[in-house]
Parts: sequence; C-alpha cells; structure tokens
Amino acid sequence: MLYFNQNIVFLRKKRKLKQYELADRIGFNRTTWNGYEVGKSFPKFEDLVKISEFFNIPEGDLIHTDLSKAEILSEREEIKDIRSSITEEDTSTNYCIPDYFKTIMQTMQQTIDSHADNITTLKKLIEVKDKEINLLRTEMQTLSNKLY
Repeated sequence: MLYFNQNIVFLRKKRKLKQYELADRIGFNRTTWNGYEVGKSFPKFEDLVKISEFFNIPEGDLIHTDLSKAEILSEREEIKDIRSSITEEDTSTNYCIPDYFKTIMQTMQQTIDSHADNITTLKKLIEVKDKEINLLRTEMQTLSNKLY
C-alpha cells in the first residue's frame, strides 16, 4: 500500500503548517501540493527527493511506510528524550555535565543521525537501481530473443 499522501499530510500537521505555507517553503505551487495531499497526483522523482529532504525522511519511507504509526519517528523522539535527559542535571547524584561535553555529545549525535539518514537513502537508491537493472536485463533478453 502507498502512504505518500497520508504521510505528507501527517508530517505537515506535525510541523503545524498549512498547505500553502509548506508548499511555499519547499518551492511547490499550492495546487500541486494539494494534489499530492489528496492523492490526485504523485511527484516526479526530483520533487520526491526535495520533499524527503525537507522532512528528513527517506523516500521509500515516505511512500511505503505509515509514518503515523512508524517506529522510525518514535525512535527519533526517544533519542531526543534521551539526549535531553543526559544534558539535564542528574538530581540523584547532584552531578551536572559540563557544557563542552553537552556540545560534543550533540555534535556526535547530529553526525550519527546524518550518517544514518545517508545510509538509508543510499540503500533506497540501490534498490531502485537494482530494479532498473533487472528491467533492462529483461528488455535485453526480450530483444535478444526477437533477433534470434
């Protein structure tokens, strides 16, 4: 099942944006964005990448995963909760993490998140390219059979 239109509505509302605000921010015509949300149209690949980058969600997840129920979002929220609890004062030991450690931890977490997102995107692109290669192989075999 495809969840694209549901997901972009969910993500837009999660950011508390109106359709026209989001369309303007990403660079889409308002009627085009409305068409995506109501499921009348689907974006070209380049536009799908723009939407994916804006929401920081892999293209495959935007299309095939019900993000309103997805673990991916809850896991990111858990990481944020853990991060905030680590940076707050630990009242049980009256120990406070120095600011420079907080900065280092935040930078490291951002780097990890960025690499994880890049890996996910690359995996999805590899899947797409594998499908394209298989289609080309099939077409070549069909042409070869016609020639001989």
